[in-house]
Amino acid sequence: MPKDSKRDIVYILGSGSRWKNNELRYSMRSLENMDHGKVFVIGEKPIFLTDKVIHIPAKDVYDNKLKNSLEKQIIAAKDPRVSSRFILMNDDFFIMEQTSIIPVHLGRLESAIQTHETKGGYYYRALRLALDMLRVSGIKNPINYETHTPIVYEKKKFLDLAERLNVETSGYLIRSLYGNLFKIGGRKIKDVKVYTSWNEWNGGTFLSVDDTIPRKKIFQDFLKQRFPRPSVYENQKEDECRRVAEIEKDYTFIQATVWNGRQYNVGDLVRTSAPTVHMKLTD
Repeated sequence: MPKDSKRDIVYILGSGSRWKNNELRYSMRSLENMDHGKVFVIGEKPIFLTDKVIHIPAKDVYDNKLKNSLEKQIIAAKDPRVSSRFILMNDDFFIMEQTSIIPVHLGRLESAIQTHETKGGYYYRALRLALDMLRVSGIKNPINYETHTPIVYEKKKFLDLAERLNVETSGYLIRSLYGNLFKIGGRKIKDVKVYTSWNEWNGGTFLSVDDTIPRKKIFQDFLKQRFPRPSVYENQKEDECRRVAEIEKDYTFIQATVWNGRQYNVGDLVRTSAPTVHMKLTD
C-alpha cells in the first residue's frame, strides 16, 4: 500500500473550550465514520490525548481566530510527518455517519456577503477580502467553501497559497481561497453549523457547533449517546475547567470602538470579564 494512501487528520485546537476539551474527545470518536491515517493535534494539548495522537505545540499569537488558524495550518503543511494530502478538522466538527470527504460548498461568496446580518466584524471583512482577491485572480463568481465541514488540502498547493498572503492582514478565508484558486469543485450543501439552539440541527452526515452549544446538557448527552465508545486517541482523564472561563463571557460589539489597543467593528465577538458600554452579552 502506498505510504500516502490514507490521508492524515489534522486538528487545529485553540484554548477556548467551554467543555474541558470534550468537543475534541467526541470529534475524535466520530472519526470511526471515516477512513483516515494518523491523527495530529496542533495547538494546546488536552490531558486525555494518548500516544496515538501526534501533538504539535502551537500558541495563539494573534487576537484573531482566522490568523491563529492559518498559522497552525501552515505548521501542519510544513511538517514532513503529515501526509501530502491531509484532512483539516476542527474540534467542533463531528462526522455523524459513514462517509468519505468530497468537496462541498455553500454557493456563491457574494451571496454570503449580501446576506450577512451585521455587515461588520472580522468575518465580514474576510468575506469581502476573499471576494476581491479572487476576482483580481480572474474568478468572477467565486464559491463559498466556509462549510464548517472537513476539507482536504494538498500540502504543496496550500503552502504556495500561504506564501502569497500578507501576515498583517486581519484574516483570510483560506478554504474559499484554496477551493477557488485550485478549482476543487464540489456540490452545494446547507451550512451544518448549529449556532444558538440545539433544535436547529436536522440531521445529516456532518455536524458543527458554535462555542455556546457544548455548554448545553442536551447536546452533551446527545454526543455521549451517539459516540459511547472511547477511541484509541483518548484516556479517561479530564481536562480541568479554567477558572478564567468561569468568569469570562462572550460579548458582541454594538458600536465600533478601540478597545485594549485594537479596533473593533459592529458584530465583532470578544470574550471578557470586563465588558464596556460598547458591548452586549451574546446569547
